[in-house]
Amino acid sequence: MEQNKAPWRSALVRYFEEGCKKEASSVGVELEQFIVDSDTHFAAPYAGENGVRKVTEKLMQLYPENEPIIDEDLLGFLTKDFSITLEPASQLEISIFPMKTVECLGNIFLEYEENLKKVLSPMNLTAMPVATQPESHVDDLVMIPKERYRLMDMHFQKTGTGGREMMRGSCSSQVSVDYTSEEDFRLKVQAATYFAPVLMLLTDHANRFQGEDLTGYLKRSDIWERTDLIRTSILPNVFSPTYGFQDYADFLGNIPLIFRMTETGYEYTGFQTVAELYAEKEPTEEEILHILSMAFPHIRLKHYLEVRMADSIPAPFLMGYCSLVKGLLYNDEVLSLVQDKIQSENITEQIVKDTIIGLRTAGWNGTVYSRPIKEAAREALSLAEAVLDEKEKEYLKSLNDVITYEGIFHVPSDQA
Repeated sequence: MEQNKAPWRSALVRYFEEGCKKEASSVGVELEQFIVDSDTHFAAPYAGENGVRKVTEKLMQLYPENEPIIDEDLLGFLTKDFSITLEPASQLEISIFPMKTVECLGNIFLEYEENLKKVLSPMNLTAMPVATQPESHVDDLVMIPKERYRLMDMHFQKTGTGGREMMRGSCSSQVSVDYTSEEDFRLKVQAATYFAPVLMLLTDHANRFQGEDLTGYLKRSDIWERTDLIRTSILPNVFSPTYGFQDYADFLGNIPLIFRMTETGYEYTGFQTVAELYAEKEPTEEEILHILSMAFPHIRLKHYLEVRMADSIPAPFLMGYCSLVKGLLYNDEVLSLVQDKIQSENITEQIVKDTIIGLRTAGWNGTVYSRPIKEAAREALSLAEAVLDEKEKEYLKSLNDVITYEGIFHVPSDQA
């Protein structure tokens, strides 16, 4: 069967077409945090009186209209504004549903933060929005009772050296934006990829991992690169002038699915690809959602675009980052400018990858496409301001401070 007529491909492309919005203006955000002992910064377990399951139970009580998320055990809950879920080693994630303004996101997040502190403080626990597990060794961390994660953990031990570190020892921030058409998708995914080195260094937030101080920068991206390159990093052929939904579908078709659901439960599918597993039949919508969730590129396509390359960062910087992504990707002039730069500077996937690798060593002394990183970062902030409201422009100042002080860890608390 020809690939361009394959049922899996047709189903995925149709799903992406259904995700086109009449108007693109909403912004959503996800933030993962480590829950740790306040004194030692060692990770809290899932089970027990001082475990993250108990934290989730107590947090739920502060949101009376919640809907529990039950799998093998309690793994989170839903409210009208956000969901709370647990990552593999009990990292706590809040996913705030798309809102029209970043201020709305910020208000919801700050209220959540206050409620989380009310729960954690009596338990002598703290939520740490950092990129890497500061003290606990990943091999000592027990995963939550979720078969999906067990199978992923087993699979990633066959694909690279970073799987256990990624699942148990990393936390990220993700921003989601709308797309109105296939062309709008192409412009936004290419712009987000072009700006990836700047976005990553602006949100770099790892200075300690597994009890050791780190040297260098962008540790979380290094971990992801070592996990399973076929499903991570930069999308293949992303800078093609005709890049579209079929190209993203082909990317998904080439990745091993790891597992699928059957009538009797989870079935490990090993290295069989999506294209092989669905060569003769279309995936259902539930199966499509599973396929989408098993890909981890810097920018992921669903019924929206997820910009996934940021570390977990504290509230002031998180709101600044949301504003930056909104200002860059909802800005027609910026999207047009990036198209010009891709062509005039001959930007390729490899150039973006090499730039990120260079920043891991050089950091704020590095370059982005032959320009000093500070200059490129300041230009990105300036470009974003044009379409932001006054509150969102105010949020951007936190990222200007990151440039000035060369990293989030170095920004004085009175500035942040």
